[in-house]
Amino acid sequence: GGSKLALLFTLACLLAPPLFYLYRYRSAIKKRLKEIEKNAYLVKVVRNKNASMEKNRVICMELDPSFVEDNPEFPMMSLGEYFSQLEPAEKSGFNHLFLRKELDIVIGGFLLKTLGKTYGA
Repeated sequence: GGSKLALLFTLACLLAPPLFYLYRYRSAIKKRLKEIEKNAYLVKVVRNKNASMEKNRVICMELDPSFVEDNPEFPMMSLGEYFSQLEPAEKSGFNHLFLRKELDIVIGGFLLKTLGKTYGA
């Protein structure tokens, strides 16, 4: 009787913190999903081919330079180079933190739409 109750109490005390953490983590994921879904289609960015890529360089899925040089008949660029050329369609109030957040929302929306809501969870 009493030992089973003590065991159950101990088990509940040990499992409560991880379960609470998982609950908070899952709630944060759901909140972020709603934000991405709400804002994904409001973002408008354009590609500026003349933009200085060194200033706004994004490192993402880089291509091996020798592979690009060995295949000159196919114009190629890495995903990072492409992202480095994106900027807001409307210049008013432009700042790089805003652009980074908006690109995060666009990429997140694409991943959710393509891979499903359980991606990364």
